[in-house]
Amino acid sequence: MIHPLAQAAYLHDFSTPSRDIRVRMAANPDEGRTIQGVKHARTGFQWQLGLNGVRNDDRLSWSLLYDGQFRADVQAHRVSGQLNVHF
Repeated sequence: MIHPLAQAAYLHDFSTPSRDIRVRMAANPDEGRTIQGVKHARTGFQWQLGLNGVRNDDRLSWSLLYDGQFRADVQAHRVSGQLNVHF
């Protein structure tokens, strides 16, 4: 038996973390520099799509999942799978 999965979510961060990094060179450790990171997007969307399967005798099950996060500044993708054998 196969079961599909679909989820969607709207994301909103109430605090915006800084992506700035403070660095020092080994040759001149007293002089530091700040590297500005990309400005953090506060909103975005998250999508999950997947399939779960179970064999008739319940000894074997599997799943395959895609998880994607989409924001103006970054996209993150993840694919995962699982196989379970019960004995």
